[in-house]
Amino acid sequence: MFNDNHNNQHYNLNLGNSSNKNSNKNNNNVRNIQKINSNYSANEATYPHSIFTENNTHEPPVNSFPSGTQYRPTPKLEKELPNPRNNEYELSNMDESNNIRRYSYTPYSAETSNYNNYDEIRAYSPNPFADRNLAPLPSIPHSDPFEETPLETSSNDLLKDESDSHDRQQFNERERIKLLRRKPRFHYTRLPYFTILVTLIQVIVFIVELARMAQLTGSAFQTKPYFNPMLGPSTYLLIYMGARYVPCMSQIVGITDDTSIMFPCANSTTVDTNVCNLSELCGLGGVPIVDNKFIPDQWYRVITPIFLHAGFLHIIFNLLLQITMGSSIERHIGVLKYAIIYLSSGIAGFLLGANFTPQGIASTGASGALFGIVATNILLFIYCGRKNTNLYGTRHYVLFICIMVGEIIISLVLGLLPGLDNFSHIGGFAMGVLTAVVFLPDPFFVYIDGIITYKGNATTWEQFVNAWNPFYAWEDKIPLRFYIWCGFRVVCLVLAIVYLAMLIKNFFTNTESPESRCSWCKYINCIPVNGWCDIGEVTITTSTVAQPTATPPPTM
Repeated sequence: MFNDNHNNQHYNLNLGNSSNKNSNKNNNNVRNIQKINSNYSANEATYPHSIFTENNTHEPPVNSFPSGTQYRPTPKLEKELPNPRNNEYELSNMDESNNIRRYSYTPYSAETSNYNNYDEIRAYSPNPFADRNLAPLPSIPHSDPFEETPLETSSNDLLKDESDSHDRQQFNERERIKLLRRKPRFHYTRLPYFTILVTLIQVIVFIVELARMAQLTGSAFQTKPYFNPMLGPSTYLLIYMGARYVPCMSQIVGITDDTSIMFPCANSTTVDTNVCNLSELCGLGGVPIVDNKFIPDQWYRVITPIFLHAGFLHIIFNLLLQITMGSSIERHIGVLKYAIIYLSSGIAGFLLGANFTPQGIASTGASGALFGIVATNILLFIYCGRKNTNLYGTRHYVLFICIMVGEIIISLVLGLLPGLDNFSHIGGFAMGVLTAVVFLPDPFFVYIDGIITYKGNATTWEQFVNAWNPFYAWEDKIPLRFYIWCGFRVVCLVLAIVYLAMLIKNFFTNTESPESRCSWCKYINCIPVNGWCDIGEVTITTSTVAQPTATPPPTM
């Protein structure tokens, strides 16, 4: 027994001796320390590694323990701070009423000890510099550094503007690519059927034009009385096959009410062959005569010119734009929407030209319809915004818009030259803008963060339904902007209907003389030099037989 008389503290140490010193490295004797009548206060706390004196001035006497026994001092702790080395069984042996704390030590050996590692001893040792008067800090729960813990709601709100937006942008781009790769480019559900159909009709009709021209005049290309620079048939043959020609569509005072006036024939090559009446020139079933007056009723000439072309150069340039840009847009928006935009733009262009161009000009070609497609292409590009992939995959957003707008301006300026119908171009472009706003999907600014939503696993039928459903991806749209855009769509639809209705009413009900029409509107279609703006006016020359004259070359 080892006695320390200070404060009457008694320690009982039962030490086991080992007869073999070599076995001390692996097995140590059991040492039990019992602390009795622990009446220490907070002010009497001593250095944790001393169990002998209050002031830690005495060391254990030399040779106090039998040889072969390793001495491991027991830390002195307060009542509020249990020894971190105690397990649950040891802590359960505490006697709260008598403030007795019992410690039991197992033999110190390599097989049984968990404290062979110095780092573990430091981890479980109490801090000697801690302030014992302060309450202990709350323990930090164990967490796996490799476990991905979800962020709290507040953190998500803070990171939503940038990180979440970028993640959604990447996700929707992957969905878009997945949707494109689900089927081959030339899968039967992705073919531009309307573009193929219209192109075939236009090519076949052009071949028929050349064949009919060769049959009537002996040459597929017009050379007399002037040469057709487009390398195609004559204007008279185009009128005979359905070109837009106002005298065949509506009454003109002083022209259609005189059945004695002779017009050129489809096979006319000289003035001497102008021996046909209006009904024979118009063809397609002729023009009825009522009360010795022609009553033109070929209203469908606002549709048939879409499929006629003035020559090889004309059809090649039109088909080049139609097959490249047109087919791409049709794949993107669908065959039905594309067909409506294409036909409505072509009809509106020819109607506007019929109202304001000189009445003796014959007009053919799909230029008005293609200008509507160009307008659709510009809106599609604008609708994608900067965060979404556009049709051309370019990142030069503003530059590309400027280039497309510049192309439109250049085309309209070239339309002032003779032989080009600028009214058809302007009318088709205006109708293309209105119908594209109605039928195209919602633009980027309607969606949250400007990110358009795609569904990569949508079937063909689901894609068709979603294309016509304005509430598609409703959860990803901003409600206020969505409703405003829906209202704007309704306005554009009403304007498109009113636009067509007013043009039809003005053209088919206005039977007044040409002088009563808009006198300055012709300058939109020509430059007032060298008499260009007088080309196409219907005049009557009197000779042996009264014959009307008009501008021979057709317009595109």
